[in-house]
Amino acid sequence: MAEIAESAERLAKAGVELVGTTVNTTIKLAHDVWQDSKILALRRGISLAKLIENTLRRELKEEEEKKK
Repeated sequence: MAEIAESAERLAKAGVELVGTTVNTTIKLAHDVWQDSKILALRRGISLAKLIENTLRRELKEEEEKKK
């Protein structure tokens, strides 16, 4: 339990706020990437956050499959 508290403290110091099962964080994107991503998210009827999460999940899954 102490390890979890220490991890949460390190994340907080890094500017990451833990909220339930989600994490609030800030990222910097090139303007064109942000704009194109926002348009794509709107077309799909999802938030930009959800688009980014879906993309990261796909990348992580592909990375795991490479390890096998």
